[in-house]
Amino acid sequence: ACPECGPRLLDLDAATAARRLREGRLLAVKGLGGFHLACDAGNEEAVRELRLRKGRDEKPLAIMVPGLAEARRLCEVSPEEAELLLGSEGAIVLLRRREGGGIAESVAPGNPLLGLMLPYTPLHHLLMEAGRPLVMTSGNASEEPMVHRDDDARRALGPIADDFLTHDRGIHSRCDDSVTRILAGRPVILRRSRGHAPAPLRLPIPCGVPTLALGGALKSVFALGRGPEAILSHHLGDLDAYEAYRAYVSAIDLYEKLFHFTPDVIVHDLHPDYPSTRYALERQGVRTFAVQHHHAHMASCMAENGLVGPVIGVTFDGTGYGSDGTIWGGE
Repeated sequence: ACPECGPRLLDLDAATAARRLREGRLLAVKGLGGFHLACDAGNEEAVRELRLRKGRDEKPLAIMVPGLAEARRLCEVSPEEAELLLGSEGAIVLLRRREGGGIAESVAPGNPLLGLMLPYTPLHHLLMEAGRPLVMTSGNASEEPMVHRDDDARRALGPIADDFLTHDRGIHSRCDDSVTRILAGRPVILRRSRGHAPAPLRLPIPCGVPTLALGGALKSVFALGRGPEAILSHHLGDLDAYEAYRAYVSAIDLYEKLFHFTPDVIVHDLHPDYPSTRYALERQGVRTFAVQHHHAHMASCMAENGLVGPVIGVTFDGTGYGSDGTIWGGE
């Protein structure tokens, strides 16, 4: 970047940050869509400390590697998986790990898969000079949304990170990394976020009126339905925490402005006490429509696969509020 008017690194320079990662320290790193928490992925003690401070027990942590050669050293990589890794979306790709790769067991305890991604900003490439695969997990305390503003990062990540590597380029809207894998020979998006959102999806049945679909309470995503397209938001996480709910409402406002969208109908989960349901019922001047949780899952599978006729569907998705007021569920 131009040394006069380009972005400037703050707190640490990249070389110092890379050295401290090699020493086992935990870093908060400002990226493209928010902050990551980073550490040496081969340092068991550092990874355990990151889990302890972040309050994340066993959920797998993503790893950034410098290139395809290192990815192949750590994991089995098919041509289709290599294409995903090298894609412009810069997504995390789930891959079957090889034995003896030197990755700390605490990165993905008991899991045969590792989530790998390649550097997708210049700063990431500089950090890769640490010479080690790095854990790059969302910069947040457990249950809170990813941090994307510098002042919030100091407050939320100060108790977790030993050092900060930031820059003076503002992030307008937080956006997590996407997660993908190859299943049955084709790519499947497990978490649709940076690089994939807000690209529209084609609907097999057009929306008759502008429709805002609010999603559930966990792993939340909303959608703007307009004619033959559905514009899905980026991954917004679980809505139980107040900060996460604020981020959800802010994202709805952003998307409606971005796409000049005003809903005639808001569709929400049948559960009366989901934060997304409360949002729907508190919004003025719009009709609302409730959909049973598991029916919504099956409808989304039908839409994704272009199915419009009768189907028999089995939804294994834990519990949901049933249309008869009882608990429904498949697990």
